[in-house]
Amino acid sequence: MAIQALCKKEDLKEAIRDILSYERYPREVRIVCPVITDPEICDGNTFLGLVQRLSRLENITISLITRKPIVRSQASESERREVLERLNVIETLEALRIKVFDGGKDLHAKIILTESVDDKLALIMSANLTPTGLDRNIEAGICFKNDRNEIYDAVYNYITQLLIALKPKGLRQLVQTTGGTNN
Repeated sequence: MAIQALCKKEDLKEAIRDILSYERYPREVRIVCPVITDPEICDGNTFLGLVQRLSRLENITISLITRKPIVRSQASESERREVLERLNVIETLEALRIKVFDGGKDLHAKIILTESVDDKLALIMSANLTPTGLDRNIEAGICFKNDRNEIYDAVYNYITQLLIALKPKGLRQLVQTTGGTNN
């Protein structure tokens, strides 16, 4: 597979599962996604389950750029639950020694990159890593593998520049309460 268009929900979920597979023994994983919860991906695997397995590998670096969850003072109970779920996911990822960065309120990109000794994969998609993004919304993506190194390298360099500009944020630094809207 050099380039694969992902136009069905199942194809997108399978690509996420494959790109986050510990069986590939990736040495680096970079995830960029403004909104992350713990959706089921494929075959009973959840996002957190896949990342937990990856985190057990030796000599792996996993980075996440996400948007800080914001609780509006006028937030509904369901909005508050969603923010708590997002915070729990971030807390779990931090406990796994994953570097979490706040991409700011303008972050909209959704990218997963993995690099192993044998291959490089770049998944660029429209879906957030949430049940709504993966199960309900109409989403699409494209996956690049190996022989498209110039595309992988361009996306890798883009994320590198984001990481240089950002500082890792602990959970407490990511939490913000505001009277404004949740952007």
